[in-house]
Amino acid sequence: MAALNLISLNGTELTDQGRTFNEVNNEKVVDIELANGGLRRDLKGRKKTFSFSWDWCPNSSADTYDAKGGRDAIRAAAFSGTSMVLVLRSHPTNAASTYRVVLSNYTEDLLKRDYVSNRYFYNIKLDLTEV
Repeated sequence: MAALNLISLNGTELTDQGRTFNEVNNEKVVDIELANGGLRRDLKGRKKTFSFSWDWCPNSSADTYDAKGGRDAIRAAAFSGTSMVLVLRSHPTNAASTYRVVLSNYTEDLLKRDYVSNRYFYNIKLDLTEV
């Protein structure tokens, strides 16, 4: 997929600073044995998996270069409920793609604490699965 210009999770725009993105289509296929001994393959469903990661992401949106949600906003949006709305847009003039997703995985590693300026930097990994 092309580089994303906008990521919104439950209405919160998330920063592009240090972000990577991957989208995978998952298909659930079931093999059915027929009475004549043959096999038929049925497609039971398609779901997408979205993987995001941020390197050196500041905790506050005030410290991101695009003033969009930093680590605190990402964490709050990820744990805001059981089902979330993900909006992806590759260019400001393009139509947005909207998905209903659930949290699959969230991990963060604290990289640096700056006690003087009260800034924290994290590596974050967020995986979402389409419902």
